[in-house]
Amino acid sequence: PTRRSSDLRRAPFFIGGSGALPARRTVEFGAGWIPMVGTLQERGQGFADIKAAAARAGRDPESLWLVGWVDMSIDPARQQVSRHVAAENWVQRVAAPSNEQVVQAVLEERRMGAGLINLGFAWDSQDDLIRRLEEFATDVVPQIRRAEASEVH
Repeated sequence: PTRRSSDLRRAPFFIGGSGALPARRTVEFGAGWIPMVGTLQERGQGFADIKAAAARAGRDPESLWLVGWVDMSIDPARQQVSRHVAAENWVQRVAAPSNEQVVQAVLEERRMGAGLINLGFAWDSQDDLIRRLEEFATDVVPQIRRAEASEVH
């Protein structure tokens, strides 16, 4: 079937950026917000600010998806992006984080309010990416689920 223009009203737009304008756009018509700030605390404050703005505008704050970020790579290009975004808070990695560090980073993002987590993988080929995703699903996701379950109880 062909797409009708009316279908676009239901498209889930995620707004990226930082500051007043992306916040306003997120509240007005976004399905969620992808912050472009460098620290966990800044993202957490941004999540709180977006939710408060949504409530003031009469929108259910829980209807918004808030996106956290966990970088698991040591790829120089990704590190440069991290450096740009994090500015003075940036720390160069010389080794990929351990599974335990990734679990903790995901849990911290979730505690700050992230409902979705953007994971940054380094990969050299499609097969390498698939292998890393499978390893993540097998080795890390069960640890995250166990940790989340133990925090709830």
